[in-house]
Amino acid sequence: MAKLYLGLGSNLGDRAHYLDKAIAEIQLRIGPVMKRSEYYPSEPWGYKSSNTFLNACICVETTLHWRKCLELTQEIELTLGRTISKRVSDNTKLAGQTEDKGQTEDKEQTEGKEQTEVKGQAEDKDKDKDKDKDKDKRAAYQDREIDIDLLLYDQLVLNEPDLVLPHPLMHKRKFVLLPLSQIAPELQHPVLERSVQELLSALD
Repeated sequence: MAKLYLGLGSNLGDRAHYLDKAIAEIQLRIGPVMKRSEYYPSEPWGYKSSNTFLNACICVETTLHWRKCLELTQEIELTLGRTISKRVSDNTKLAGQTEDKGQTEDKEQTEGKEQTEVKGQAEDKDKDKDKDKDKDKRAAYQDREIDIDLLLYDQLVLNEPDLVLPHPLMHKRKFVLLPLSQIAPELQHPVLERSVQELLSALD
């Protein structure tokens, strides 16, 4: 049985609801949540946004391999993210259906002309768009409904292309160390060999 420490954050929509939902899914799919912190507000880290985060940390006991834990947390992120994305999409479609018929017809004629004019340009930019999409996928910091980070998996030290443990930035992030110190202040960082409380104090 491994002890898995996770950091969670949300800065879109009903933030507390997304944290609650994510923790419930983690308990259902990964293992029992043994400890959970309070929810702490924090400003976005590493980028600018007007949306404030709520952050939390939890300790989970699991029999699953670290890679399976990673896969499941990513699935939970996608599932909760798709929920709000689909709702926004549906609302957009509904709004479009209520447009005045005359305005819609004029809009279609205008769009038809514009589409003809830019067709050649759009084809030329296909490759650039693909590159932009790849860049978006690689973007580390952005607003999100839910973000789940693996912080520690027992005292495992790991350096894989898709996961580094302990989390390589956890000792620099107060929004991680503050909630983590509430549930595991004496927990040792296996690389830095300092407790969570000591790491938090070093940031103050």
